[in-house]
Order: sequence, then structure tokens, then C-alpha cells
Amino acid sequence: MVRDLYPLRLIYLPCNKNIISHHQVLFSVPKKKVKHAVDRNAIKRKMREAYRLHKHLLISRPANPIYFLLAYVYVANDQTTNFEIIQKKVLKGIQQINNVLSRVHF
Repeated sequence: MVRDLYPLRLIYLPCNKNIISHHQVLFSVPKKKVKHAVDRNAIKRKMREAYRLHKHLLISRPANPIYFLLAYVYVANDQTTNFEIIQKKVLKGIQQINNVLSRVHF
């Protein structure tokens, strides 16, 4: 499933506890969008830090856990995205994952 959170795109896939034992996250900045490796790495660092600060907000159900494979993909053409914008979008993505989790009935 895909959620657009410009300048990011969140792609997620739910998995049960038999396949993975925790949420797994991928951060991608395509070379086609951001040409210089220095800029790509800076954006990925910002994305990782924003996720690290907010990953504790993901709902966990110890009785019957559902974990997600998450991918945050940078889709904007500019390299000047600041940390506050990325942080807001990562947080919004986590809230959308929580909404999906809250609708799942066990």
C-alpha cells in the first residue's frame, strides 16, 4: 500500500510475526531525483533521524503482533528539504500506519 506524503512516499506491507519479528524500514533517495551523493546521504540521514525520534509511537500489540515492512522514498526534485518538513511527513506516515493497525481486528 502506498501513501503520498510529499516530499516523501510511504510504501508499507503488513506481515505477521512468523515472517518478521519487528518493523523493518528502508530509506531511499533515487539518484534520478538527487544527483549528488552528498545530498542524497544528507536527506537519508534526516529521514532516519526523523523515524528514530518517532518510532516509539508505532502501536504494538503484544498478544497478536502485526509488523510492517516500511519504505520511505524521497520523491521531490529539490535537495533543500529541511528537517522539520521531513519530520512532519514521517510522523504523519507513522500515524497512518497506526490508523491501519487500529482498524485490524483480532
